[in-house]
Amino acid sequence: MSVFQMTYKHNGKKKTSRVWRIEFRDHTGVRRRVSGYRDKNGSEQLERIIGQLVACRCSGLLPEGDLARAHQLQGGGS
Repeated sequence: MSVFQMTYKHNGKKKTSRVWRIEFRDHTGVRRRVSGYRDKNGSEQLERIIGQLVACRCSGLLPEGDLARAHQLQGGGS
């Protein structure tokens, strides 16, 4: 898993995106990229939550406590 800022060119100059990206492998091994936040600390916290959710999915367990609430907020629950 990693947290990084993407780069792009604008008018021939290299620019860095304001939003941090999170790259991880899901429970099936597919590499995924999602947008994080504009601050690195918040994006790193989101990375940890995603990692815990993937670990729960791999082990077949349901998330508990704050992790279950984060799972609900991301549309994972019904």
